[in-house]
Amino acid sequence: MMTKLWVALFIFLLLSISSYAKEVHYLVRSPKALLMGDAYTALADDEYTLFYNPAILGYHSGVSGNILNFDFGVTNVLDKKDLNRFDDFPKDDAAAMADRILDFPIHMHLGVTPSFKMESFSFSLLANWTSNYILRNRVSPTLDVDFYYDRGFVTGYAYKFGRGGKKTKKGGRTTGLSGSAGVALKHIKREALQGSFPLFGTSILNAIASRDDAGFSKIRNELGYGKGDGWGADTGLQLQYTGSFYDFMSGLSVMDIGHTNFKKVYGIRNVPRQEMMVNWGNAIQYHFGILDTTFSFDLHPINMPLDFARKVHFGFSADVLGYGVYGGWNGGYLSYGASVNFFIFKLMAGFYGVELGTERREKKGNRILLYLSLLNFSFEP
Repeated sequence: MMTKLWVALFIFLLLSISSYAKEVHYLVRSPKALLMGDAYTALADDEYTLFYNPAILGYHSGVSGNILNFDFGVTNVLDKKDLNRFDDFPKDDAAAMADRILDFPIHMHLGVTPSFKMESFSFSLLANWTSNYILRNRVSPTLDVDFYYDRGFVTGYAYKFGRGGKKTKKGGRTTGLSGSAGVALKHIKREALQGSFPLFGTSILNAIASRDDAGFSKIRNELGYGKGDGWGADTGLQLQYTGSFYDFMSGLSVMDIGHTNFKKVYGIRNVPRQEMMVNWGNAIQYHFGILDTTFSFDLHPINMPLDFARKVHFGFSADVLGYGVYGGWNGGYLSYGASVNFFIFKLMAGFYGVELGTERREKKGNRILLYLSLLNFSFEP
């Protein structure tokens, strides 16, 4: 029986997806944004625009695309404080093994988000797999599981107005105020498993006991795994003042208006919806020849009943000739990283923290991020 329990733990590690119960679950996050404290609502001019604020499409010109891009994330195994718990890890004592991994959050993520932009129109595909689990409660061990595997597409359009930021014949820009309003439509197929399962409770034990030739998938199904598909919509507004060597931006977005609900097509439980999120962000960019610097501030998700400090995000970036450095403050935790961007190739890596509890700085999740993008292109008129 004990062997089956640890087999079940391994299954959850591989098959659970998205977030520990108290972590905010976003549909897709930009790797650059995560390294900037996720303060990105007014800045999202990369391939992840449609997942932050569709209004920013109004400031895109020409044709650009990212054909192959992969973002990968895991628990920060380089953190010495957490690594110590695996020294001389017990092999035969299940209770001792559980004690070592108690309250240790395991995170795994893999995402692919190809995108295409033409002037103020954009289309993005997505396949997003994220897995977290955490074993809690020493007296009565409980495994918290969230499972999300999302596939689908998002398309959007924005309309720009105002005189600021227009290109001149001499290659400069007009100064002044401008704005943009955008909308987006999405279709998502979601596979999910969520819940808190007592390790020695009836849910896990019955699922294991009833296992037949279907194997691991039968256990997963009996614990509540399900599939569904749904349509959602987003909207946003962006205001920008363009100066001679700087831009000041303020953006507001409502993602998944009225929540994106999923029609169940398989399973015994309803598929978790994608929650509506209201986000507000501000940023200022300075342009000094080959050096661009950015400072940003966000509040999100404004509409969720979270501790206010968890909604505060700060970000910083500096880019010089294809090299970038990033830093940020994500609801109480630092983030930092760097990137290299040359023509069709972009590589980014760094570290960031997220809140896994209910209050600010209650339970930290340390994570490593790696991003690789190939076959990028951009053509200006």
